[in-house]
Formats: sequence, C-alpha cells, structure tokens
Amino acid sequence: MRTFLIARTKNNELLYGHSIVWELSGLDYVIDTWKKCQLGEISIYFKDLQDGAEVNAALKEGIFNLAPELDICISLDLPESETFFIEKSYDEENFNPLSGLCSFATVYFRELSADSGDLADVPRRYKEAFEKIKDDFHIDILAKPHLLGSFTVFRPTRIEEEFKGFQSDTAAGYRIRLLDYFQLYEGAKVCLTAVAGHDTHTTELTLDDDLHVIDCGFVPDRHVTTIELNGQIIYRSSFSLVKHINFTAHVVEEKQVRIGDKVIVQKRSSEDRFDV
Repeated sequence: MRTFLIARTKNNELLYGHSIVWELSGLDYVIDTWKKCQLGEISIYFKDLQDGAEVNAALKEGIFNLAPELDICISLDLPESETFFIEKSYDEENFNPLSGLCSFATVYFRELSADSGDLADVPRRYKEAFEKIKDDFHIDILAKPHLLGSFTVFRPTRIEEEFKGFQSDTAAGYRIRLLDYFQLYEGAKVCLTAVAGHDTHTTELTLDDDLHVIDCGFVPDRHVTTIELNGQIIYRSSFSLVKHINFTAHVVEEKQVRIGDKVIVQKRSSEDRFDV
C-alpha cells in the first residue's frame, strides 16, 4: 500500500493523506522506508506498506506512527467514513490519484463545526507549498480544498481498456480490448453500450483479454463500458469520440493602390471550410 501523508511540521497535524492498495508487478519499485520531504511549514511523508494492517491500526487509534525510520506520530482524528466508487469518466469530480483506473474509495474525515475557520485558511497560508505538491506529486489541494483533513484508502480496479472506432465499405463499429493484467476478475460480466444519435447498440460478454470487434452498424459518438463481478460494479467508463473537427477560415486580403496623391484600398475576402 503506497501511503502518502501531508502534515503541519509544527504539531504533526494531518492535512491530507491516502493509501493505494496496489498489486505489485515486476516493473514496480518499492519504497520500503519512510521518506520525508520538507516544504517550509509543511512536511510530506511516503512509504510502501506491506499490507493494510498498519493503516487500519492508525485509523483506529487516531495516530500514524512513522517509526522506526522517523520518530514522528501524525494525528488522525477522523471518526467518520464514507465509501464510494469512482468511475473513469470525463465528468467524474472525485479526486483519484490513479485517474486512468476506476477505484473504490473509503474516505475518513471529521465533521467541522460551522465556525471552524482553521482549515479554510490553510490553502492561502500554504499556497506555495501546495503548488509544489501539485507539480511533484499531482495532488491539487488548491483546486480541491475539500480534501483537507481527510485520509482516503483507494482500491483501484486493475483493468485497462483499449478502444478504437472503425468504418469500412462493409462494416462499422469499434474494436475493444479489456486487459485484466493480474487475472483478478475472472468471470466478470461486461456490458458494452454504443450510442450514435438515436441509435444504440448493446453487447454483453465475459471478461477476457481478447480483442473484440463489434460491428454495430455505426461508429459510436459515445461509449459506456460496465463490468460487474458478483453483482457489484467494479469498472465503468464513459467517453465521447471525436469523429471529425470542422474548421472555417476567413481570409482577408488587402492591397493599397496609389493614384496621384490618393491611396485606394482594395479588399478581397474568402471563406473556406474543411474537416479533419
């Protein structure tokens, strides 16, 4: 579990944190000791934990102990929690550190009183540090200040999707491959829905790593992929396809003609349209 913590240096109060449950491949590297990065009054800590026991204990006890590497305890006063599913969609607004994957997320937080202004002041006070965190760690606290005072456990669905529309003289549709790299979701049911104007085409199949050619009679404007395992949605993507882009170019040509002491301006305009 890759675990990431942002805290105030002075009192070790958690500002933001997350853990990602991640199956390791041969290409992954492991950070097996706590590392620290200092940004003024903000400290950042990260490490790959072997399992969720340490995270669960920290959430239960309200303290994240970074021993033995660091003599530091991060306060986790987060009694409330909520679990939800993050889709792979351009419309998705929930923060996902792995934006290319769907993910289950359990967020731990505490309710703030109506007159609590402490966390509200944090983005302004530590603006420079948060800009650096965005550049280095791709966590944008300034754009999503609601993340402050929370710790989230992400459980991504390790499925990747390859999709491409096609059209020939005899067929039209799309090609799709769903890659279950670690074979974690054997027997999952896949539902593919393609839409173009008023036309809709649905295909159902069992998850595998094969390339599927779907001849639905049209190239989709929009496509939705939904995967269920044991009655639970574990993957859902929705996106629109750009089939062509239309450009209109308005060209104005101007020429000046001098006749004696007079200057006559001649203008000619033309308009061209073309598709990409």
